[in-house]
Formats: sequence, structure tokens, C-alpha cells
Amino acid sequence: MKYVTVLFMGTLLLLFSAFVSDSEEQIQIAEEIWMEIQGYTKWDIIPGGHLMMPGQAPHGKFVTIYANSAAQTALSEDKARMPDGAIYSKDNFDSNKKLNKITVMKKIDSK
Repeated sequence: MKYVTVLFMGTLLLLFSAFVSDSEEQIQIAEEIWMEIQGYTKWDIIPGGHLMMPGQAPHGKFVTIYANSAAQTALSEDKARMPDGAIYSKDNFDSNKKLNKITVMKKIDSK
């Protein structure tokens, strides 16, 4: 099984400066992603993952990683690249298993 290394962002504040120069467009993208992740805890957990699995810095001591259907399909088909629209949402928990942040990554078509 191949493992996909994914970089998760520390906050929902998404920095698109490399791809998007207009701050209004950045805000619009962030708002769209915010709407897309509503109910993410009903998404499937990534293959091989489970609730409260051990995490690594800079994320929590424990994490749960959810993926939307686009990401799940790519993972199940062992694709090397995520398709546009693929989203991961990672719940980060402290050592007491208390949720302390949520990090999100979305594959956006680069222009």
C-alpha cells in the first residue's frame, strides 16, 4: 500500500498568495471551503486510520483524519495525485483527548 504524505494547514486561514493575488478572492475561497467542510465528521476516515490515532507534531497528540468522497476515491484507487476538490479535515486532540484545533487541506486547481 502506498502512503500519501499530506501537508495540513494550521488554521482555516488559507494562504493562497502563490496562486491567488486578490485578497477578496482569498476570502471567497476560504468561505467556500468553510461551507464545504460543514458536517465533515460524517465523512469517512482515511483508509488505515481510526478515531484518536496517535498524531505527530505540529498536530495533536491524537488525530482523526476525515476525507471527502473525492479524496476517498483517489485513496481507494491508489492514485498518486489528489483530484481537484479533494478535502482532508484533521481533528487535532491534546494528550487529554480534548479537541484543540481542526486543520483543513483542499486540492485547488492551480492556474
